[in-house]
Amino acid sequence: MRGRRVAFAAALLGAITLAVNLATAARDLVDGDGAELQTLAILGGIPHPSGYPIWALLARAFGALWPGPLAFRATALSACCGAAAVAALVVLLGEMGLGLAAALAGAALIGAGFTFRLASIRPEVYTLAGLLLVLAFRTTLLAAHSGRRRDVATAGVLMGLAVTGHFAMAPAVAVLGAWLALRPAREGRPARALFVAAGAAAGLLPYFYLVTQDRPYAPMNYLVTTIELGARQFGLTPATFAHAWQRIPWLVLGHETRPTFFLLHPGQLRFNLELLAAHALFFDPGPLVTPIAIVGLAAAWRRDRTVAALLATLIVVSVLFAAALAYGKLLPVFAQPATLGIGLCAAFGIEAIAARVRATCRSVIAVRAAIVVTLVLGVVLAQALRIHAQSHPIGPLGWHVEEKPPRITTLLPRLDRYDEARRYGAAAMRAIPPGALVVGRWTEIAILRYLREVEGVRRDLTLDSYYPAHRIRLERWQRAHDPRERPLVFLSRWPELGLAIAPTESLEIRPGRWMRVQRTPLAPAAAVRDSGS
Repeated sequence: MRGRRVAFAAALLGAITLAVNLATAARDLVDGDGAELQTLAILGGIPHPSGYPIWALLARAFGALWPGPLAFRATALSACCGAAAVAALVVLLGEMGLGLAAALAGAALIGAGFTFRLASIRPEVYTLAGLLLVLAFRTTLLAAHSGRRRDVATAGVLMGLAVTGHFAMAPAVAVLGAWLALRPAREGRPARALFVAAGAAAGLLPYFYLVTQDRPYAPMNYLVTTIELGARQFGLTPATFAHAWQRIPWLVLGHETRPTFFLLHPGQLRFNLELLAAHALFFDPGPLVTPIAIVGLAAAWRRDRTVAALLATLIVVSVLFAAALAYGKLLPVFAQPATLGIGLCAAFGIEAIAARVRATCRSVIAVRAAIVVTLVLGVVLAQALRIHAQSHPIGPLGWHVEEKPPRITTLLPRLDRYDEARRYGAAAMRAIPPGALVVGRWTEIAILRYLREVEGVRRDLTLDSYYPAHRIRLERWQRAHDPRERPLVFLSRWPELGLAIAPTESLEIRPGRWMRVQRTPLAPAAAVRDSGS
């Protein structure tokens, strides 16, 4: 009977979450990574690091089957996975022995956190990765309890799938796998470890999908659009980057996103740890939920020390991984497993606080009221602090949430009225001269690429996301084309090209956003260097 009540409550909260997600999600085209993912959902291809193959596979299904506008289909996947993760959290917390009210409150707190909530209303990969991690956590506990090889292997498969959802899940998956493999078992630890490893290997199989998508002329292939071997970009050469078995591991491990001067630098590590601590304390989960999570971890320790130790280890390892490999707005994303662990601990804390209220007043109504008040205050306070910190950063270090455009100024994060990407893209496509090579930042080019590839707008244009090594592409273009007939168009400024560019026209696309048209040959790179010396 309890299992049915938990399942019903999970389904109900999941349905409510899905309705809210779909109603407040971005309805149309977005920019940057989101526009890239919207293109991939319709046409396939290879996304930016770390490849996200399980997302790409599911997105193709949503791109083919979800009704309505094409641009919304990738966003619908985010909304559905976010709602499914919230429902799965209710089931997980119920199976961990929490009461139904605490399980619902804990799941709702995690789903309402800004990082997860934002990922549920944009085309993003994070909600699917979070869902897979929740399922892996649940199945790990089930396998530890049952000891059945089938459950152990299933847990391993879900661990592998979570990594294919987002590489930030890897540390949490490693903790889950080690915890499950090293527990005492009738058949012995080596046998259990073997089943975990075999399952995880099977869960990683979606990476083979990226191999099939690595085609030179695919509408969206990050490896083609980003890498310029002629300039030895990132130290790559045709000999070291010739086939998919070299290219896909490079993509999955995200080598170009980890500058060697930054990786594991002690000062940067300390700075990142401070940022993550401030983010958890003030914004997500927030100043009310984080202390409750500490109380909850102590309560979980009294219930089951092994599970509490698992939660604590997962949080610590994920935070250290994020601090070592991420920066800026990526920090909360890479720390998502830690935020999940804090949310689970908060559910235990809510149950402990509810028990004290019940002991004091012996009123079920008072207990439920306390849980509701805690939930509402926790969410509202965190969101209010986030909004306040946009214009008034907190503390001497200026803590705030680094948001992708647009900044969200409502207590309930929503993007359903966002249309700037569509307006910018339409205006740019109208203004760009025929046959041009259009050079811009990733956020700009991804919008134009969606319009060209998915909607068939301005197929005469060639689009390039500019990197310094791509200077060779500009010179290659002007050797093959007369710039008076097929000009270079720059959507942004780059200091290293400043002396080389003599724009013939400067046109305002949208208020404050300009493009520059180059109808004369670029100055040679050597001449520019000599002029600057």
